[in-house]
Amino acid sequence: MSNPLRRPGFTMLSVLWLLALAGGITLGALAESRVAIDASRHRVTKQRGAWEARGCLAELRATLDRAIRDVSSSEQRLRWRTLDEFAVATNTRRFDCMTQVVPVGLRVDINAAESDEVLRLLRAAGVGGNAPELAGAIHARRNVSDGRSAQGPAIDRLQLQGPELQRTRPFESDAELRLIPGLEQDVAVTVYLGVESGRVSLMHAPAPVLQSLPGFSDDAVLYLLALRQSPRSVGSLQDVVAAAPSSARARLMAAFEQLSLRATLDPDGWRLIATVRDSRTGGRTTVEQEVRRQSDGLLLARESTW
Repeated sequence: MSNPLRRPGFTMLSVLWLLALAGGITLGALAESRVAIDASRHRVTKQRGAWEARGCLAELRATLDRAIRDVSSSEQRLRWRTLDEFAVATNTRRFDCMTQVVPVGLRVDINAAESDEVLRLLRAAGVGGNAPELAGAIHARRNVSDGRSAQGPAIDRLQLQGPELQRTRPFESDAELRLIPGLEQDVAVTVYLGVESGRVSLMHAPAPVLQSLPGFSDDAVLYLLALRQSPRSVGSLQDVVAAAPSSARARLMAAFEQLSLRATLDPDGWRLIATVRDSRTGGRTTVEQEVRRQSDGLLLARESTW
């Protein structure tokens, strides 16, 4: 009987099988190389876009810095308060980037707001009858029980004799808010609530955010919205409260101490945002810089890129 290993047909099949295996390995290596090349191109595109966006923001910062420096000291506060009015798109011909100037303090800091403030905001935002339950769920998520008595180690919750210890677990991102049952699809989550720390900007924040502040009634909100039409006439927070209509003044004065800690007439900062679109891939790169006011101009306080 002939040895099957010596048959020409078997040898040919073996060779073809080895060639197919080698080809498959080669194609796999080429595919991995292509993925690596595409990833490298994406990184280069994003890096180039970030450079161009920073160039736009550098020119924008210089424009805004001059806008503050070129006025008298008595006018600088008003210029800072209305800085967005002096912002113009820069480098549009050179870099094809879009710029925005947005005040800090347009949303309520979810990690600092009290439960009743969150409740007022949700109601003002039109959440409806679920507002108390949602406000309670947010408070429960932020203040987590350790399940321990102040007098001893962890024991069964039903047997606690002393006050239960609480620990604060702040929200770290806006996305975490959407994990609260009932807030998954609600627009008010990202428009009016966030993790951005700082005081609410009274001259810029939307009405539901104002409604959440200590001492603010419907009449107080309408009064402040009307003041925005003539920002030059607005002085200090004390002046604003003193000139409020009688229907709103008493509540504002009673809550003035809390209000002064939670809100400001002049924004604590401004967010400068530049977005660059790559003409070849269509991809977008955005750089955001937060600037603060100091005696000799604008101070770059923070930067993020995505």
